[in-house]
Amino acid sequence: MKEVLPINLANLIKTYSYHANISAILLDDKIEEEANVWFSNVKLDPTSEGNVWFERQISEFSSSEEIEVLNNIAISNRTSAACSNGDISSLNKNDDFRYIYSKITGDSSIEISIDHIKNSGVWSKAGLMFREDISSDSKYVFIFATPSVNGICFQVRDSQCEAPKLEYIDKSSFPIRLKIERVKDSVNLYYGRSPHNLKFFKEVSFKSKNKLYMGLAMCSSEENSYMNWYASDFIQLYCYKDFNMHSIPIDFNVGPHKDDFYSFCPLLNVQKINYSLIEKLDICIIDLIINAINEGQYIDIGLNEFYIPERDAYREYPRIHSSMIYGYDSENKTFDLVGYTQGNIFGNSKVTFEEFEKALIKDKEHDILLIKPHVYRSFSFNIESVKRQLSDYIHAADSFSSLVTSRNYDPDMVYGVDVYDYLIQNIVTNQIGIRPLNLIYEHKKLMLMRLNYMRKRGLISENIFELLFPQFKSLMDLAYTTRQQYLKHILAYNIKLIKIIISNLVSMKAKELEWIPKLIDCLANEAQISN
Repeated sequence: MKEVLPINLANLIKTYSYHANISAILLDDKIEEEANVWFSNVKLDPTSEGNVWFERQISEFSSSEEIEVLNNIAISNRTSAACSNGDISSLNKNDDFRYIYSKITGDSSIEISIDHIKNSGVWSKAGLMFREDISSDSKYVFIFATPSVNGICFQVRDSQCEAPKLEYIDKSSFPIRLKIERVKDSVNLYYGRSPHNLKFFKEVSFKSKNKLYMGLAMCSSEENSYMNWYASDFIQLYCYKDFNMHSIPIDFNVGPHKDDFYSFCPLLNVQKINYSLIEKLDICIIDLIINAINEGQYIDIGLNEFYIPERDAYREYPRIHSSMIYGYDSENKTFDLVGYTQGNIFGNSKVTFEEFEKALIKDKEHDILLIKPHVYRSFSFNIESVKRQLSDYIHAADSFSSLVTSRNYDPDMVYGVDVYDYLIQNIVTNQIGIRPLNLIYEHKKLMLMRLNYMRKRGLISENIFELLFPQFKSLMDLAYTTRQQYLKHILAYNIKLIKIIISNLVSMKAKELEWIPKLIDCLANEAQISN
């Protein structure tokens, strides 16, 4: 048996493994593409040959006109579609979704392979639907896939205006083959991995008018809840005055966490298990991990990379570092890992069960973390929080200092633009490694992402975007150059490079003190205009 959970290696933040792992779980590698759903191998019942196909947004307040007419050949050759915000939910009596459909009479069927659904929220949906009419509260039968732990589901509204009923079918691992078939007053539902291994799921009684609507239904209840969270956070920085005080001397200041690094992400459910408990309960660690993956849980675990192939330390020296397990192959006895592979590049690899057991850290100081996206939880972009964090950043204030119940004031830590001063001080006195300067670069990269995000959502105008973007782009470019210069310095100590790096950091601080207040003013003015 084999199971592999979705993973994305094009992370927003790669400096530390927990940031990279969160990005790998939450974000979608097609995040910038306009389509929401990719599909292939549409197979239509011969009785529907010659039918005309339509596309429209169906909602409670306004059903759009039939905007596109397709023939069978066109629908069979189509491979993607886009849907705006909306939902077909068991919690609502009205639907809001994109529908590509044909009007049928009598018996008919359609099959489709859902190749990918953009991971914009745990309840994004794409699948096949029979519908009595195009009103938002119509009767329907719907079998669909999600991009998340919710897997493949079945939903039915038995009569108009009723709340639908939802039933879970199976885990989802793309591509997913779905089939829906009308036979007299019944609808048969099938699912599988390919056209050759479809499983019959159930027969549903569905008495309706002679005319029926059949097609592909898709919706995304949120445009992208994960990007809402990323754009709202990762603004503040902190560091220790002495970089030797902590293994993570500089990081994003994202909330009241210190060593429990996943706890600040509201979109993940995290469970901790200490290895000593596993031993006391006499649980096989390999079985535990396999069962966790079957339940849609990723595993963050500390391993000795001396035993992990494709790591710099492999068979060279002991090195304890966390890796994340996201899949297994019980026949070949391997786990799928993500972590820092050779050359310190975040990527995926495999480890045998035997190597894994040798690498496992079996002490009370190392917890095993089971990580899973929350089934319902979302996150809204908070522009007021963004303005407050930006202000705290330029004033070198701790944005979370009021959370005194969850952490103590630490006089050895500084925040915001003061990070530059202590980064310079530690560069002069220590060989600090590349991570601090990589984090500075990623901080600037995320600011550009945030500006693009706000522009696309109309939170800043095109004129303001065109004013600010080149300035923050120059900051990112300077941060990238500085990181590359420090890499050269690591390879061959060069005092001239250190002087250039320090000059660059001084310049970055000055530019941010000049341009971030202008961004704050722009956000405040835009908010007043929109109100």
